[in-house]
Amino acid sequence: MYIKKSLLLLSFLSFSSTLFAMTIQESINHAAQDNPDIYQAIYNKSISEEAYKEIDAENYPTFFANGKVVKSKVESRTTNYKSEDIQSIDYSLGVKQNLFNGYNTLNRLDYQLHKVYQQDKELFYLKEDITYNVLVAYYNIIKNKKLVEVEQNNISVIEKLYSEISQSHKSGFAVLSDVKKVDASLQNAKYNYLVQKNELDRWVATLEYYTLQETKAKDVKEQNIKVRQYLSAEDALKDAYMNNPKIKSINNAINAQTYLLKSTDSWKYPSVDLVLEHSKSGDHDSLIGDTKQTQVYLNLDYQFSFGNQHKHQKNKELYELKKLRKQYMSLKNKLKLDITNVWEKLASLSKQIDHLEYYFIHTSATIDLYKQEFDVGSRDLIDLLSAQTEYVNSEKNLISGKYDSKILNFEMMYLTGNVMKPVLESKTMEKADFFEEVVFSDSYYNTLMDPKNKNKYIIHLAVYKFDKNLKRLIKNNNLNDNIYGFTLDNTKLVKLVHGIFNSKKEAQKYLNKYAKRKDINDNKPYITKVERVQKMIQKAKGLVK
Repeated sequence: MYIKKSLLLLSFLSFSSTLFAMTIQESINHAAQDNPDIYQAIYNKSISEEAYKEIDAENYPTFFANGKVVKSKVESRTTNYKSEDIQSIDYSLGVKQNLFNGYNTLNRLDYQLHKVYQQDKELFYLKEDITYNVLVAYYNIIKNKKLVEVEQNNISVIEKLYSEISQSHKSGFAVLSDVKKVDASLQNAKYNYLVQKNELDRWVATLEYYTLQETKAKDVKEQNIKVRQYLSAEDALKDAYMNNPKIKSINNAINAQTYLLKSTDSWKYPSVDLVLEHSKSGDHDSLIGDTKQTQVYLNLDYQFSFGNQHKHQKNKELYELKKLRKQYMSLKNKLKLDITNVWEKLASLSKQIDHLEYYFIHTSATIDLYKQEFDVGSRDLIDLLSAQTEYVNSEKNLISGKYDSKILNFEMMYLTGNVMKPVLESKTMEKADFFEEVVFSDSYYNTLMDPKNKNKYIIHLAVYKFDKNLKRLIKNNNLNDNIYGFTLDNTKLVKLVHGIFNSKKEAQKYLNKYAKRKDINDNKPYITKVERVQKMIQKAKGLVK
């Protein structure tokens, strides 16, 4: 036995359509390109970075220079009390370095640094938000494409049945009420198709709203996004507290405000500067000459406030800090509520999917049997139509459950701040990438898929979710030959089929040998024509719709 992925040779046209399909990454890029919130976040971050550099410049020495040209008339003892014109050039050059200012510069630097961090997390949050919104729209398109396909297949089945019943009615073998029953089912199927198509169009429009690009549903392809799994809601919440960008952003805002509050206490301390100064000044009162001076000194500056200005400023910053802390607690509580809700929905949906898979297996087998029984006249039309409705509903519910579970996992990744990276690293998958088969004999598989054998009969032995159960059944019943397994379309369920028989009677006789074996009977095996299995395999491989 070996398990392999089915490889399909795509035609040039299908390759071309894939080549020009818009990937999730391209959709996200288009959505982010002209987003005003992204531009604003980038602008805010740039402003914060420049403000940091501006404050940091205060740590470097300041050079100063000033000068003046002085022209004066002097009348003094030196000039024998005669009026003399005196002209001189005065200047002062120096460098000043702040040594201490009550940690004002240091605290304002830390404040601005955390503002940069805050803006960086805000920008990251916006990118995560765009990624998540595009992802939800993208996967709702994929889900609704599959649901539309189910409705189209349903219409095809009922139209074929309507044609057969109408022909039988014309030939006198069917009553008019049967024709009307099928026609009513057909109209209902067409209505359901339109409802589902409208839902698909709505999600296409949603994706276009985010990307500002025209989108065709056929171009939207599923991608292999790695979903992070958590053992508990508590683990997810712990991860969210560490990585959620909104939490990180407000944490940095609190840190920034704390340093800004500290900076308001700097007025309590004097500002001390070290100054090196060289100056020249003329003697404007006499003709004695110029004075040149070079000095090094400490400049002490202390400001007094009599109007409690600094106190009011500190109170203002304190109120802002309290507000941010309240916002932080509110955000944590909301995050806890959201993660708990998503976790509970995922747990509930996981249980539902187990039941939906069983329901799908049951209705799939039922419709196969009812079609055969209807063809030989042992099953009423109303039974067949009811079975068809149940089969369609079970397939739709299973598809919806599967993709709703994916979208809930994406929401959990979004809440924990882990959605963007795995999405950007993902690659497009074709339908064949989801198909797996369990092959025990190549010759049996070739016989199974031979068109010449389509009117022969085959046993639908079992459908399994887990490989270990499948292998146990095969081993316990020595079914290593003439057996083949494949994943059913839109599921991870593996269907096992067995044998090729010339008649249904021969197949039933063979199946009766296992009548007393519980593991086989529990799977409710049944018999159909080989053509039915051939179509199922082709559909699962993406060769036909």
